[in-house]
Amino acid sequence: MSIELPAGWASLHEDEFCFDVHRPLSGPGRAEGPIWDVAVLVSRVNGDDAPGDVIDALEENPSLELGAEARAAIDGAEGISVDVEVAGESTVVSFAGGSLSALRGRKLRVYAVDVGGQTVVVAVDGAAESFAEDVNAAEPVLDALEFG
Repeated sequence: MSIELPAGWASLHEDEFCFDVHRPLSGPGRAEGPIWDVAVLVSRVNGDDAPGDVIDALEENPSLELGAEARAAIDGAEGISVDVEVAGESTVVSFAGGSLSALRGRKLRVYAVDVGGQTVVVAVDGAAESFAEDVNAAEPVLDALEFG
């Protein structure tokens, strides 16, 4: 997996199994809350979980509300996407090889795609009130992902 970050994005973490990039917030008074307005997490799933298994793990968490599943593709890898919102308290969803933080007031678009027999999870994290705009803002990052 690799990515050439688009202008305005920064890396929070990067290793051979995952990376986390964000579009930093700027300005004074950022003492509380996230330090980004939009973030994208990419992680390989350890083991033989299929994309549907990752979505099933999200569905099993009672703190989450999921939207309708949709077919998805990133860099030619096909799978499933679903929008996720916290219904209760903020929570962490674990899967083999990684985890996602689901925070109150934010939403995730989670993609689980098959890359040569290995599932890769891509999650776009944005504010609930501006989620559609935040997902659009993350498109250049998704377009820059290379699984080859």
